[in-house]
Amino acid sequence: ILNFRPVINIQKFPLLPSLIYICWLAFRTELTPGVAKVPLLTPKDMPDDTQDAKAQKLAAARKKLKEYQQRASNNNGQPGAEEPVAATTQSHSSTVSISSNLSERSDSEINVNGGGAGGTQPPEQSALPTAASYFAQNESEHNGGLADASSLQAIQVIIAEKAQLNAELTKVRLACRERELELEELRILKDQNQLRLEQLQQHCQDQQSTGEQQRQQYAQLQAQLLQSQAQIKDQQSHLNELEAQLKQSNQHQEELQQQLSQKSNELEMAQLKLRQLSDESSVTTDNRVESLVQTQYMYEQQIRDLQAMVGQLTQDKEQAAGQYQNYVQHQSGEIAKLNERNTELSEVLNSLRERERQLVEHVGALERDIQKNISLQAQFKEASQVQPSKEETSEQKALKDELAVLKEQIENFEFERHEFQLKIKSQDDQLQLKNSALDELEKQLERLQAEQPDQSKLLATMESDKVAASRALTQNVEMKNQLDELQQRFVQLTNDKAELVIRLDSEEFANREIRQNYNSMEQKLQANEERFKFKDEEMIRLSHENVELQRQQLMLQQQLDRLRHYEAKAYHAGEETEKENGADAPENEAEEAKEVGLLHNHSHDHSHQHSDGHCHDNDHDHSHEHNHHNAGDHGHPHDHPHDHTHDHSHSHPHDHQHDHPHDHGQNHAHRQAAETLPTAEAVERLQSRFTTLISQVADLTEEKHSLEHLVLQLQSETETIGEYIALYQTQRRMLKQREYEKAAQMRLLQAEREQLREKIEALNKLVVSLGVELPADAAQAKQPEAAAGSEHTPGEGENSQQIINKIQDIISEIKENTEQPSHNHAGDHLNCCMGKFEVV
Repeated sequence: ILNFRPVINIQKFPLLPSLIYICWLAFRTELTPGVAKVPLLTPKDMPDDTQDAKAQKLAAARKKLKEYQQRASNNNGQPGAEEPVAATTQSHSSTVSISSNLSERSDSEINVNGGGAGGTQPPEQSALPTAASYFAQNESEHNGGLADASSLQAIQVIIAEKAQLNAELTKVRLACRERELELEELRILKDQNQLRLEQLQQHCQDQQSTGEQQRQQYAQLQAQLLQSQAQIKDQQSHLNELEAQLKQSNQHQEELQQQLSQKSNELEMAQLKLRQLSDESSVTTDNRVESLVQTQYMYEQQIRDLQAMVGQLTQDKEQAAGQYQNYVQHQSGEIAKLNERNTELSEVLNSLRERERQLVEHVGALERDIQKNISLQAQFKEASQVQPSKEETSEQKALKDELAVLKEQIENFEFERHEFQLKIKSQDDQLQLKNSALDELEKQLERLQAEQPDQSKLLATMESDKVAASRALTQNVEMKNQLDELQQRFVQLTNDKAELVIRLDSEEFANREIRQNYNSMEQKLQANEERFKFKDEEMIRLSHENVELQRQQLMLQQQLDRLRHYEAKAYHAGEETEKENGADAPENEAEEAKEVGLLHNHSHDHSHQHSDGHCHDNDHDHSHEHNHHNAGDHGHPHDHPHDHTHDHSHSHPHDHQHDHPHDHGQNHAHRQAAETLPTAEAVERLQSRFTTLISQVADLTEEKHSLEHLVLQLQSETETIGEYIALYQTQRRMLKQREYEKAAQMRLLQAEREQLREKIEALNKLVVSLGVELPADAAQAKQPEAAAGSEHTPGEGENSQQIINKIQDIISEIKENTEQPSHNHAGDHLNCCMGKFEVV
């Protein structure tokens, strides 16, 4: 009854009185001798698997019992004499049929439900039929009045209800186990889904962050693209402008080339005309050649001077570089020495600081010792002043000792009690926490049982999550592809931009070259124009001279024709007179001689005038071009007429009158031909010499410009060297000043160190004196005479107080010295370059 109490419910089982009756029968059988006691099997005594099998068997037995009850109720109408025998036989047969049916039902249910009760054992299967047979034997043995049909029915009903309850219990347990397994699986799935969800959320957040970053990068790339497009447009417009300028410069260059070709043609024509010119051109070219030779000599002299200056400047530069290197090496050596000195001083400073710290710690320890000594002295004074007035007895001391021991035990017990209370409180708290956790788990179990998620929904959500994740991955891949395309486009834009910049640089370089060529062509054209102007002037002058020479030649030809006519006339007249008048020959000859002399003098005067005019023109032209050859050119043409007159004066009286005019005309024509017909080879030589001199002059001017450029570079280098020298001088001054400051700081540190040593020595002396006096104070305090102790203590206390005051003053001074900040003496920084030079 006790075992079945938690299982049986009165409302559910109305046959409780029959159960009580069965209990009465059990007690009666125990009281009656000779009746075997059948041990009742409880659910606690049976294992779980056997209980499950037995529950199934009892369920089958319950069904059979219901059938039997219906059959018994149908058979209640028979006569009363035959009822006991029939009842006994019927009960016996029913028990046998129940046992057989129970075994068959259990076997069939085991075969049908193999998965639920597969672990049952054969002995346990035969347990229930033996119990039924036992009940049947027991019923047959006590057939004489101990039990009746109603008790048997009650027992059968109770057995059936018990079997049903056991079956329901096993079902419930199986269902609970299945639910627990399902809950565990669902928990695992839930954890996995939560982890997957968290991962997906994290991945989604990452994707969103990467998407935001990609959007920002895309916006930046778009802004950069717009900027690059604007720059490309500007560059294209600038390039178009440069192309237009290039076209204009090309057109201008073509025009200049055309003008150059025209000028070159004109120059060739002028050179041809110069070659065709006559006599006096050789004189002008000689003068110009001499002037060019002199200018060449002057340029060469200037070049020598400049080369000498350049050599001197290079020597000065080498000397300055050597001095600079020596100075740098010296400064580097000094800097290394100063660094070593600085490291040594820093080590000394660190050692001094460490020593100062140790001294401060030692002073602190001494101060603590002094305070301890002061406290001991005060205790000694109190002990000397306060004397025991009464003597305690030994019993009181023992009681006090016991009281102290008891107090200590009470305190220990109180402490232990407090510890136990704390432990109990902590265990109660833990128990409450466990109970609350258990309640929460039960509530959670109930909630999970009530809210079991649908697997199809979970699968659908998981599939939707998978689809969303795949879509997110595809979108991520597309975004990555777009980003790669954007990066490739950006790289292509940067490459195009670099190519455009390179093309722009090449165009600018080409434009510079074109400008340089244009400037050089302009310079050449200006030089050609100047040369052409000079040539035109020479051509005009030579044309005028040619016209004058032609006119003079015509005049001379006319004079020669006249002379020849007069000579022929005179010759014919002389022959006629000789034939006609032989007597009058000397007079006629004298008259003809006079006439011929007059004509000769007239022609001589004309030639003299002509030569004088020619000399005058020649002198005028040379004075216009070369003023320093004026005197020599003026003297040269005046010698010829004097020589001519001299020859004429000598030849006139001695020659025959017929031969003189002819010789004079031949000499005059020969001289004029020699003066008016210059050779082509001489002109070509002069022209080649002139061109070589011009090229040499151009080379000399270029060398002059290059030397001037070298001189300017050397001057700039000397200035930079001077600035570096001034800079190193200022740095040297600053280093010296810092060295002086460090030396001053070291002197101050050494002085402070000496002061600290003196103060520490004074402290040591005071501490020694105080340590010597303290034992005397203690000995005097222990003397039995209170009066003597009271007389000596005030003086000793005053001395110790003075010593303590001195020590405190010294310690306060040391603290003030240590707390004072180090004075950083700021150096006067000089300017880097004062524009002056000093000899190193």
